[in-house]
Amino acid sequence: MILAYVPRVFAVPYQTLMLVSQKDVLNVGPEGLGMLMAAPGVGAVLAVLTLASVAKQVRRQGLMLVGSSILLGLFLMLLS
Repeated sequence: MILAYVPRVFAVPYQTLMLVSQKDVLNVGPEGLGMLMAAPGVGAVLAVLTLASVAKQVRRQGLMLVGSSILLGLFLMLLS
């Protein structure tokens, strides 16, 4: 259960920095900010569909959860 809440605490605050990234780094307007804010939702839907299709084939689902948490951290470091 802790593994489910740790990403929520450390990963979700990146959304507050989207406004700064949108203006200063990417030089896009409100439409670009909307796309940036929608991208995690689209990725979540794709990830859920992928996981649902391969869930029975994966033996060690706990290891997959740990691996996905590590990948989340790596991709957030890449984003920053």
